[in-house]
Amino acid sequence: MATGRDVQLTRQIGEYLAAAELGRHGWVATTFTGSLPGFDILAVNPDGRTLEVQVKAIRSASWQLNAGQFLNIEIEDGTQKVRGLRPLRSNGRICVFIVVKEQGQDDFYVFHWEDLQRILIEDYKDGPRPKNPDTLHHALYPKRIASFKNNWGALATVQP
Repeated sequence: MATGRDVQLTRQIGEYLAAAELGRHGWVATTFTGSLPGFDILAVNPDGRTLEVQVKAIRSASWQLNAGQFLNIEIEDGTQKVRGLRPLRSNGRICVFIVVKEQGQDDFYVFHWEDLQRILIEDYKDGPRPKNPDTLHHALYPKRIASFKNNWGALATVQP
């Protein structure tokens, strides 16, 4: 079982891997080591376009998400109902989800925040939760976002 230190180390490795890959794609990127709400990296390209990047890194089977960050979910009498998408706080937010493996073997999944919202609204089920009626937990598996693997072209489609 992963310790708190292991989780922190995976998070740190993910942020620096994402920043390095952004650099390879022409973006100057700086990490904030998890101290900003909503994004982990701020990047700028040669045209002066800025980009907020949310990074999630795992060494295990799935990323653990709070669906309430992305969806409006009401809970009444132990039953959850998805009421739509949360409004975006920023245009141009990109997600880089990473499966950390051996050096040079890491998997990168690159997509827009809106893509993640769309996936969650399709996958998150209304109704009672099996163990805790108030939990907004959602496990996202790499196979669910396989179409976004190495999708660095998403950076070019970010609106200014």
